Amino acid sequence: MVDVLQETQRAKLDPTDDVWFYSYPRFVTHVDENFIARLTELLRERLPAQSRILDLMSSWVSHLPEDVEYAHVEGHGLNEEELAANPRLDHYFVQDLNRDQHLPLPDQSFDVVLISVSVQYLQYPEAVFQELYRVLKPGGQVIVSFSNRMFFQKAIQAWRDGTDSSRQQLVKRYFMAVPGFSSPEVVAHVPANSWLSILGMASADPFYAVTRNLLDHALKVPQKTDLAKCPGWDAHFEPLSLPFQSILSRGTLPCPQSSHPAPVCHGCYPRTAVSAFFPAPIATRLPHPASFDGAQT
Repeated sequence: MVDVLQETQRAKLDPTDDVWFYSYPRFVTHVDENFIARLTELLRERLPAQSRILDLMSSWVSHLPEDVEYAHVEGHGLNEEELAANPRLDHYFVQDLNRDQHLPLPDQSFDVVLISVSVQYLQYPEAVFQELYRVLKPGGQVIVSFSNRMFFQKAIQAWRDGTDSSRQQLVKRYFMAVPGFSSPEVVAHVPANSWLSILGMASADPFYAVTRNLLDHALKVPQKTDLAKCPGWDAHFEPLSLPFQSILSRGTLPCPQSSHPAPVCHGCYPRTAVSAFFPAPIATRLPHPASFDGAQT
């Protein structure tokens, strides 16, 4: 994990306890209806039904599409009354991430993590994003959405001093601080009248989302895996000259014993997961050589 922020950039204008600041429930939305509609539509497009979702830094509303059912939605926030009023949450917990970044959640237990209009308040985002990596399943995704609104006194200096463009780059750097995330995608919609806000006039909220997948998250070997009993590998033959991300985008899963992302070890991952990523026409059975170095021939 790499430090993205300098200590001064983590500072808030209001250094008082965040738990105290958020102790009074706020049953309001902090962005306009256009922003909320775009966020809900993005979630509809990106989140499969029956996903397990972690809604981090949530409140009384999650902005999930109402007509889609999910296997489980876990909520997190700083105000228990707000979380209790959120009808989409199956369970929730209260925790100050600026005091304790470790999430009380099992490894690889969620398909999706959402952070909606709250990332600007994280003082130790590097450690939090490391935890997101830990709790996500292979192939899972993170969607971080934000606008130009904030509790100014509680946002970190790096966010307060930034522009909309630099904030997008900052969130991308949070992801890049944790080895294992794929290349980021930025979804942006800036209303034509957004410049009016510079003059103090009413304007529509700009919408930004930075998303990343964990297709290479499978490099982690399950603790109970016995590689000595591995039945063999399937290999997806891709030229080595292709960029790593190009290979990952085709759905290949790496064997943890190989330096190349193409081999898939059935001894490391369930066969059902492997077959989903490897249709029969592009999978070739290989023997199990102990000295296999991942080279493609």
